Amino acid sequence: MLDALQIVLVSKGGGWLETRATGRRRVRAGMVFLLLPETWHRYRPDPRTGWTENWIEVQGPVVDGLLTAGTFPPASILYLGAIDAGLEEALDAIHRQVSIESGSQPDLSAAALRVLSLCTRAAKSGVRPSRIQRAVNEAE
Repeated sequence: MLDALQIVLVSKGGGWLETRATGRRRVRAGMVFLLLPETWHRYRPDPRTGWTENWIEVQGPVVDGLLTAGTFPPASILYLGAIDAGLEEALDAIHRQVSIESGSQPDLSAAALRVLSLCTRAAKSGVRPSRIQRAVNEAE
């Protein structure tokens, strides 16, 4: 269990995610999952394929409000179409800001809110990438 909300994007490979609310679920490239605060979980890449993940931790009063409002229900924390929604670029931008230490706290907070917004977009769209989109994502 973790103290803060974690957002984990799997951009290559695959594996599994398990929580009490979701049970064991398959994770594939292009999916994002949320690890809710104070919630038991476990996840791992498939040993045959591994995976490439990109993640951030977010916390604070805005995140608390979103969780209290039920924006991210515990049974629905794994979303398709995250890369198509722009989540990979948003996470990369945050990591660039942090790695060069030029990102101010307000800038990082705004970028984290953008990531949360993209997660809700992926959750609501429910759009599965086409076979061609999946092949391109795997090839990349």
